[in-house]
Amino acid sequence: VADEMDVNIGHEVGYVIPFDNCCINETILRYNTDDMLLREMMSDPLLEHYGIIIIDEAHERTVSTDVLLGLLKDIVKQRPELKVVIITCPHMSSKLHTYYGDVPLIQVGNAKRCPVEVVYSCASQKNYFLPALRLLFEIHHTREKGDVVVFLSCKKEIDEACSIIRQEASNLHPVLGELVPIPFFPEQGRPVYSPSEVWEKSCKHYKRRVVLTTSMGESLLCMENVNFIIDVGIERRNVYNPRIRADSLMMRPISKIQAEMRKQIISTGRSGKCFRLYTEEFLQKEMPELSPAYVLESNLIRMVLLLKRMDIADT
Repeated sequence: VADEMDVNIGHEVGYVIPFDNCCINETILRYNTDDMLLREMMSDPLLEHYGIIIIDEAHERTVSTDVLLGLLKDIVKQRPELKVVIITCPHMSSKLHTYYGDVPLIQVGNAKRCPVEVVYSCASQKNYFLPALRLLFEIHHTREKGDVVVFLSCKKEIDEACSIIRQEASNLHPVLGELVPIPFFPEQGRPVYSPSEVWEKSCKHYKRRVVLTTSMGESLLCMENVNFIIDVGIERRNVYNPRIRADSLMMRPISKIQAEMRKQIISTGRSGKCFRLYTEEFLQKEMPELSPAYVLESNLIRMVLLLKRMDIADT
């Protein structure tokens, strides 16, 4: 954004993330994480330094985002001049519209999309990791153009997949072109951009990018030329168990909404294939419509203490 506005970052445009505040008092456009904006409310409860607040990716339902949505509803009542813009997926828009009452609702229509062929497995596979990689190399050997996005369950699988792909890709025939694995973790906090013209011109042979990510990358990916999706249909998530007062990692199916979001990553205007390494019956019977909000499965002690410090009633 700073580049597009031709200004220096940290002046007119800045950001605030944990342990890094790149803003000054004169900053006009600030990019905050949801938890940092909450912490800011300890010293500025009504967020009077802001005239417009935009909440992006509200459908992610993080604990901080859900709490912010609740607090902003009360702040707007006390500051009618404050404008709040909430950006979310269609499945959340009706709930938010009901919660906030008589507010404008703008629906942005999708660009016309080419049909995407969905290919299901004949049988659900408990060991999906190696079949996903075998499928990737089969796609590459067809020499069909287009990048690939592979959804795995956790960072460990991504690291292992990257290592295997690099090793196997070094033995591929040059005529197939290079296979370039790109690990994409949500904590990186930035989308995957299309390669620069310089990068493309340097390619002696066709290069196919393979983005390896998890469910946290579903709404962060921003890529052109994606023609193939490989979806294992499983995610690993931290769930707090109040009985033992500890987090535990759970492997479980993604939701139907997530499966649809993954399919839609295929570039607009391009026909493609979405390979689902599970059966259609598994989708209909085992996958929930929506994944539980994080506030239902997280340890809320820190959030409750934060709200106490902010002197929020009923906490």
